[in-house]
Amino acid sequence: MTLICLYGLPASGKTTLVRRISERISTNVFSFDLLPIESTIYAEYRKKCEQEVRHYLELHSETIRGKKAVVIVDDVCYLRSMRRVFHRMANKFGLNFVSICVSCSLADCLTRNAKRRSPQQVEEQTIRRLNEALEISDDSWIYNENLDDLMNYVNSLPLLDLPTTDLPSHDGQNSVCDVDMISREAVAKIRLSFESFDGRTMSQLRKEFVAEFKKKKITFEDASDLLLERYKLKVG
Repeated sequence: MTLICLYGLPASGKTTLVRRISERISTNVFSFDLLPIESTIYAEYRKKCEQEVRHYLELHSETIRGKKAVVIVDDVCYLRSMRRVFHRMANKFGLNFVSICVSCSLADCLTRNAKRRSPQQVEEQTIRRLNEALEISDDSWIYNENLDDLMNYVNSLPLLDLPTTDLPSHDGQNSVCDVDMISREAVAKIRLSFESFDGRTMSQLRKEFVAEFKKKKITFEDASDLLLERYKLKVG
């Protein structure tokens, strides 16, 4: 099970991506775009939305953990701190976490927004301010219309099924969560090192990586570098 935080400027294409993901995999969506960000009660509204996601995970995490499905938070989430809330939720309930930034130029967002009807339309100045303030996390997946690569990555994430005794412990931390953390860190390095990203190759490498880790053939100390080296060998 994966908790996805989908963020980006208004009119960047987040809702469209949510629909496309939902066509590929079982999805539960929480959208924060129902209230304009310039509203005086926006902060209170966000807090209630966060509580709604947390309540859903509290009720369903035991039944959805270990399944190929996603919970999507669809929001502007222009600050890292806004996304960190959901990352902590994922860690608490033993879920994978992925942040996805929907890439779209300011000009295109303004053009699309101008074609919207109220109340979906956002004030132009608000979009410009958000563009200036947008903080993109180093480990975020940057979505540029390549849905296949994105879904290959999501599907390659290990199925977490906590608690488990199959994996060796590491400094008292839960090993399954550590495997996920190491994998995500390695993928972030790879995406920074290569101009293009081969999602299918990474999907296969991650499966092999997790299998070897379970058999104790890989240590925590060399896992991230090993995954990076294997990817380099595969793609040349």
